[in-house]
Amino acid sequence: RTALTVIRNSAVEVGLPLFDRTSRKVSLTTVGEYLLAYTRRVLVAMRDAEGYYYIVDRAKDMIISGGYNIFPSEIEQIIWSHEGVRDCAVVGIPDDKWGEAVTAVVELKADASVSGEEILRLCRARLGPLKTPKHVEFWSELPRSAVGKVLKSRIRDRFWATHGSRI
Repeated sequence: RTALTVIRNSAVEVGLPLFDRTSRKVSLTTVGEYLLAYTRRVLVAMRDAEGYYYIVDRAKDMIISGGYNIFPSEIEQIIWSHEGVRDCAVVGIPDDKWGEAVTAVVELKADASVSGEEILRLCRARLGPLKTPKHVEFWSELPRSAVGKVLKSRIRDRFWATHGSRI
């Protein structure tokens, strides 16, 4: 059984395991002390049956669609696996029926030709209908910080600019 946990931290990278599965050297207690010592960002973690935590995503990136919590990092991993994709970001955009609709914004590699339907088929096959994006947009370039990190806030802002408030 897994438990959803919110952890505040700035020292742990999203998507990386918090312990070495082979050696099992980092215990839950050690992780807890470490995380409590460096508190800045809110991260969502899952606890496995053995009591170890895995960072799933940042809480601010979580999409709430029809009452379900959807984590963009899981969807992004699938989209990145496509050979024509250079980078992508998955965000929630306003949706009158569901609150937020899962949307993939994709930057293709040079000379790649990929359709939105290809991305949707890939996601549907590996994630099922709930996590499959409802929309796919192709941008020539995703907004990035000075160090090259994709700025999801700018992507979200573009979709939410004409909508009164964010969820």
